[in-house]
Amino acid sequence: MLFDNITKMNKRNYILLLCCLLFVACEDRREGYKERTEPNLWIESVMRKYYYWYDEIRESSSLNYYATPDNFFPTLLSSKDGKSNYKYSTIEKIDNAATTRSINEQYSYGFEYALYTSPTNSSVYYARILYVLPNTPAQEAGLKRGDWILRVNNIPINSQNYTALNGGASAQFAIGEIQKITDEEGSTSNVFVEAGIITIQEARAVVDNPVLYSNIYTVNGKNVAYLVYTHFTSGTDSDATIYDKQLAALSNEFKANNVSEFILDLRYNPGGNIPPAQLICTMLIPEEIIAKEMCYVEYNDQNTELSYTEYLTRESLQGGSNLNLNNVIVLTSSYTASASELVINALKPYMPVTLIGSKTEGKNVGSVRFTDSENKYPWAISPIVCKIYNANNESDYSAGFSPDYTLDETQDYDYFLPFGDTNEYLLNHALQYLAGTYPPAEEEEDTRVISGVTQVYSSVSKNNLPGVILNNFQ
Repeated sequence: MLFDNITKMNKRNYILLLCCLLFVACEDRREGYKERTEPNLWIESVMRKYYYWYDEIRESSSLNYYATPDNFFPTLLSSKDGKSNYKYSTIEKIDNAATTRSINEQYSYGFEYALYTSPTNSSVYYARILYVLPNTPAQEAGLKRGDWILRVNNIPINSQNYTALNGGASAQFAIGEIQKITDEEGSTSNVFVEAGIITIQEARAVVDNPVLYSNIYTVNGKNVAYLVYTHFTSGTDSDATIYDKQLAALSNEFKANNVSEFILDLRYNPGGNIPPAQLICTMLIPEEIIAKEMCYVEYNDQNTELSYTEYLTRESLQGGSNLNLNNVIVLTSSYTASASELVINALKPYMPVTLIGSKTEGKNVGSVRFTDSENKYPWAISPIVCKIYNANNESDYSAGFSPDYTLDETQDYDYFLPFGDTNEYLLNHALQYLAGTYPPAEEEEDTRVISGVTQVYSSVSKNNLPGVILNNFQ
C-alpha cells in the first residue's frame, strides 16, 4: 500500500518526493498558462512600443493576461482612440482579416445599401441601394442606385437577418417604391408600395474597382470632371497597381478634355492607403505646388525615427497628368473618413476646397497591421500608431470636416438617382454651385424628404478601417 510504503521511507526522502511531485504539477500548469498568455504578451509588447497613446496603457499588474486576445486587446486602448461607441484600433483573426472596403470581393451580390426603419413598424427594415458594382449579380438582376428592397424571399428584413443582403444563394427581392398620397383633409405623406419581384443570382467573386464612375460636364463654358471614388486601394493581389493605373489614365483623359473644374465624390469612401491619395492630390493641385509637402506622418515619441513627410511628386502620378486646378469640390457624408479626409486636409493649404454634403467622420490618424514574426498566433492587430498633419501643420479634424453646404441625402425623396444623372441630389447642387445658382437667395422648403423613417445602418461601415492604412514596418 502506498501509505505503508511512505511510512517506511525516511523523512528526507518523503520531503524530496513531495517536492518533485509539486514541481511537475507546477511545470504542467505553467506550460498551459504560457500557451494562453503568450499571444497577449506579444500584443502588449507591440502596443507599448508603437501605439500612439502608449503612455495611457494600464500597468501590467492590472491587466488580465488570461483573457482571450480579442477581449484583452480593448483593455489596452486609450479613451482618445475612436469615437464614443467604437475604437479605431482593431484586432481580428488572421483567417478573417478586415479589408479596406466593405464589399467582400470573394463573395458578394455586388451592392452597398443602407437600412431604414419601416414607417409603420420600427423593427422592420427597408434596404436602399447606395450603389451597384458592374458585372455583378446585382447589376445583372437590374438593381440600381436608389432602389428599395422590402423583403428577401418574402421575409421582412430585420436586425437579425439583414446580412442576407451581403451575399448568399439565389434569392428573390421584393422591390418597393415611395408614393406620395393625399388624405381627405389635404395632408400628404409618403408610403412604400411593392413595385415588383426580381431574382438575383447567387453571390460570387466580384471586382471592387474604386474608380466607380466618371464623366465630364460643361458648365458656363467650362469642362467639369466628375469622379466617384469609393476606396483608396492601389490594386489587387494579382496586380498591385491596376487601380492606380486606371486612375492615372483617367487623369490623362481629363487633361485631354481641358478640364478646369473638378467634383470629387467621396461620400461613400471610408479611406484606405496613402499612395492613391497622393496620386489624387497631385492630379488636382496647381502645377507650381508639385514637389511640395502633402502630409507629415507623426509617430509617438518612442519612434520619432519612423516619422516622415510625403510629397506631391510627379512620380506619384504614375504616368498620369496634373490638371493644374485652382479649386475643387468634394462631396461628403458621414462615411467620408481616413484617407478621404487626408486628401481634403492635404489640399487645403494649396487651393480652395468646397465641401458639399454631410459632416465627415473625423479620422486624422493612421494604423499599421501587425502579426507576430514567427506566425505563431492566429491574430492580427491594427493599432493607431500615428497622427497625420498637412503642410500647415494642421490636424484639427478629429470631429470631422463640416461641409460648406450641408445636404443630407439620406432623407432625399425624389433625387436619389444613379451616379452621373445631373438631377442626382449632391451632384446637382455641385453643378449649380459652379454655375453660380446655388445656394439660392431664399431656400424653399424641402418637400422631398422621407417622413416616418430612420436610417439605422449602412454597409459602408465606418468601423471597417482603423485609420489611414500605412505600410507595415515589422
